[in-house]
Amino acid sequence: MTVSQPTTPTTNNGQINQYFINRFDNAISLLNGKYVVNHNVLPQNTSGEEINKLNESVKIANQQLIVGAQKIEKSDIDVKVVQKGNSIILAENPTTLKNSATSMATKHVGVTKVEFHWYGVRLFLSKNDVNKILKYGPTSVSIATIWMPTTWVVKLAASAAAACGWMSSVNGGIWIDWGLIPTKWGWQ
Repeated sequence: MTVSQPTTPTTNNGQINQYFINRFDNAISLLNGKYVVNHNVLPQNTSGEEINKLNESVKIANQQLIVGAQKIEKSDIDVKVVQKGNSIILAENPTTLKNSATSMATKHVGVTKVEFHWYGVRLFLSKNDVNKILKYGPTSVSIATIWMPTTWVVKLAASAAAACGWMSSVNGGIWIDWGLIPTKWGWQ
C-alpha cells in the first residue's frame, strides 16, 4: 500500500484532476475488457469521497468501452483492438497497433487511433488525416468520427492546421483528451 495525501478528486467543473489519477492509477486494472478497482492496493488513507469518485470513474469508463464496442459493430470499418497495460487501443491500421504496443519512431506523421483509459479517452489523428479532414470533411476519417462528434474533429483539425501553417513544420499529428479529464490537445 502506498501513502500519499488525500485529494479533492475533481476540479471546479467536475472533471477529475491529475493528482487523483496519479494517486489511484495503480489501483485500476483492466480484466477481461472491463476496468476494476483493486481495493488491496488503494492508499491506506483513501477517503470515502475518493473511493466514491474512483468507483464512479470506473463505471463511466466501462460504459465507454461498451458504447465503443457497439459503435464498432455498427460501423463498416475494420477496427483492430489491442490491450496495452491498462488501456484499450483501437485503430484501423494493424501497423498502428503494432507501433502502439511497442515504441514509435521519432520522425513520423503520427497515427490515427483511439485509446481508452479509466479516466478518459484520447483520440490521435495523424498529420495526413488532419489534412484529409480539412480537405474532404470529418467523415473522411471514419475512426475519428465514430468516437467524437464531427464538429469536434473539424475544430481540432482546423486548430492544428492554423497553429502550424497547415502542419508543414510538424512531424506528427495531434491528439485530444476528453471524458472525465479536462479536454486538452497537443502534438504527437
